[in-house]
Amino acid sequence: MSSQELFNCTDSYLIDGCRIGCDLMNLFFVIDEYSDIADGKGARVQADIIMDALRNPYKPRPSGEWIGGEVARQYWENAIKTATPTAQKRFIDNFQTYTDSVVQQALDRDDHNIREVEDYFEVRRDTIGAKPSFAINEVHLNIPDEVMQHDVLKKLHSSAIDMLCIGNDICSWNVEQAKNDDLHNLVTIVMHHQKVDVHAAMKWIGELHDKLVDEFLETYKLLPSFG
Repeated sequence: MSSQELFNCTDSYLIDGCRIGCDLMNLFFVIDEYSDIADGKGARVQADIIMDALRNPYKPRPSGEWIGGEVARQYWENAIKTATPTAQKRFIDNFQTYTDSVVQQALDRDDHNIREVEDYFEVRRDTIGAKPSFAINEVHLNIPDEVMQHDVLKKLHSSAIDMLCIGNDICSWNVEQAKNDDLHNLVTIVMHHQKVDVHAAMKWIGELHDKLVDEFLETYKLLPSFG
């Protein structure tokens, strides 16, 4: 293979990968629009439709089904044209976890449940959608499970996801509280459990973010070479 052919091949992978990543964000937006106003039972129905569509991308969706199923089916039918088997499996596994967490968020909303900080992060690390997004970052790679399960890499993933959760919650809090849908948001949780105002909550969250940055950078130094 000539250098130009290699460049063209790599360029094609980049274009395909960017398309798959952008389309995934659009799929997330569709899911959010519907799940954010669904009760727990409705969110479960939506989640099951999405996962069935992802696991059966060549199967026509039933007539009259919620549109999210067809959106998910078309997304994955295109993505698997270039995604490696390893990346496909990791994406499906992570998307199942994501949709299950969205259902849990809806159930918490039904019960007006305001979780404690640590308990909240357990759910939020999945509702943020970072894990399937990370899987798309490796869409053209065959990274073994033993690499992804390495303690250092898992810690880096966790710290990065927590920082994403913080950034997202800070940016979305005002809109969510205006819609009276802010129970699944770290700002509201800190205000509620620490009995502080929004400014004090933001300060506490900012300090947590700084701590996570330091932990991430220190952990990164421990990352081994996998060959």
